[in-house]
Amino acid sequence: MMDRLHIGNLLLPRRKRWMALVVPSLMAAFTASVHAAGPSVAKALSLKPIQADAVYESVEEADFDRCQVVTVDESGQSGWEVIGPEGTLLRRFVDTNGDKSIDVWSYYNFGIESYRDIDDDGNRKADQYRWLGNAGTRWGIDRNEDGKIDAWKRLSAEEVTSEVVSALREQDAARFAALLITPEELDSLGLGTEKSEQIAAKVRLANREFGKLAQAQSAVSKNAKWLQFAAPAPGIVPAGTAGSSKDVLVYETLLRCMRMPGKAGN
Repeated sequence: MMDRLHIGNLLLPRRKRWMALVVPSLMAAFTASVHAAGPSVAKALSLKPIQADAVYESVEEADFDRCQVVTVDESGQSGWEVIGPEGTLLRRFVDTNGDKSIDVWSYYNFGIESYRDIDDDGNRKADQYRWLGNAGTRWGIDRNEDGKIDAWKRLSAEEVTSEVVSALREQDAARFAALLITPEELDSLGLGTEKSEQIAAKVRLANREFGKLAQAQSAVSKNAKWLQFAAPAPGIVPAGTAGSSKDVLVYETLLRCMRMPGKAGN
């Protein structure tokens, strides 16, 4: 079940078109039979994550000859791994459903998996994106496989504020809209009728007015970078309040801190 949070009286679920043309073609190449000869180190390391803000370890071309591609043949998984010059895992491309095509492309940072592209429907195109390890908890869903996240399966409160900063910085209404609670999610909270109607109205207003706000605001500059999230301890609105049937976790007030040349903002 997706977690929820309350920010400034607006409930949000806990949850760019950036995709170089070379990425889909490279990924298609890696969906070839996992029983074929493995890719070269250069080819394996040429593949990049679909999401531009993925954090992962890279290797200088001069060090490619110190890397190696090894075969993965485990119960339920087959494919290849790339081992770096220091013996740490850099990449892992595997078939997890037995159809002999790569469906998970994993990227590592200091030997820990930090991001993966996932082909969940088996059509050889990534439709899910996950940040892992110390890179966060984000899990995005790309329904039309265009490289842009349409909805979030998982997103922490901290990461919601990061996404809001990014949406404002890039004036990306679709990115902001993906953060807003859907009617189905709102229903699942078990709130009373009056509160549900209030929130639904605020969601419609936020969706409608975000473009104007993003263009008019000056607090988030084009080179602003999210730094951290700060908030007092969350509270619980217990079931039975104003006709609700479930407990709801609430952040009443929060700050998002960001960095801009010459100043800090919150």
